[in-house]
Amino acid sequence: MGSVGTYVYLQRNPALTSFSLPAVTSIGSLQPPDLVAVLIDDNALLAGIGLPSLVSLGGPLSIQGNAVLRQCEALAFKDGLVAHGYAYSWVITGNDVAGACTP
Repeated sequence: MGSVGTYVYLQRNPALTSFSLPAVTSIGSLQPPDLVAVLIDDNALLAGIGLPSLVSLGGPLSIQGNAVLRQCEALAFKDGLVAHGYAYSWVITGNDVAGACTP
């Protein structure tokens, strides 16, 4: 188990294709609740969200403008957090809407 007390920002990394934080279960527990806790924006080649164990997010979520990241994957990631009680705001837009996700 792992925790990131403040935030994770991945923004404007044109060569980033993936990232992996498999042991992180919580992000944002030590920050003001109005500060974005996870921001994954404008990463042209990013193909996935590498936070498979995340169940607690202590602030808003932003996943936008990632041309290769499937929109349905970003929404499924948010839905997983909601299933664990996530109640902050979120913005998920401008990702790959043509890519299909398997249920």
